[in-house]
Amino acid sequence: AQQQAAVRTRLALGDRNARDMAAALEYAGVAAFFCDRYGAVRAMTGRAERLAAEARLVTVRRGRLGAARLADGLELDRAMARALAAVRPSAGVETVLIGPEGRRAVVHVRALAEDDWGLSFRPRLMVIVRQGPSKPSVEVLRLAFGLTQAEAEIALSLAAGQPRELIAAHRGVTLGTLRQQVKTILAKVGASREAELIVAVHGLG
Repeated sequence: AQQQAAVRTRLALGDRNARDMAAALEYAGVAAFFCDRYGAVRAMTGRAERLAAEARLVTVRRGRLGAARLADGLELDRAMARALAAVRPSAGVETVLIGPEGRRAVVHVRALAEDDWGLSFRPRLMVIVRQGPSKPSVEVLRLAFGLTQAEAEIALSLAAGQPRELIAAHRGVTLGTLRQQVKTILAKVGASREAELIVAVHGLG
């Protein structure tokens, strides 16, 4: 099945650079979707196909890429729109977080260069879904964001998808105390919400 998906990927992508990119991603086992400007999936790697078949994080319904949860689908749509609106394809990279606690995934949306024909059905977006990315060490977080030991440990726990209640119980603090600690962590990282913090942590992995 994975080999067949790889063949479909190569056939669906017209230009050589895109074919080479798809082949490399297929070999590396990356879950990558190639979409046109309307979000219609024109190709996908084998791992992406299996991920879509599970329908627990991302979905392909009526040929269009989406997410299992409504809120995640809206986030994904906005990320795709922002990537397409970038002046240069290389600048059109957006990152969002999707999935419930305990099964979160980081999604990178990248704009692809438009070919000379400007055909709407050609791949214009590459969407990569990363599950369980490698996590940075406490020391890396401390150095990168100026966190204390405790703050770095909390940030890692949040990035791993642990509920706040469990983190508070494990650390022997109240939920109120943990909320204050999370606010401090967000301020140091420069994030306005927990999803942005998690993306920042995974980005160091």
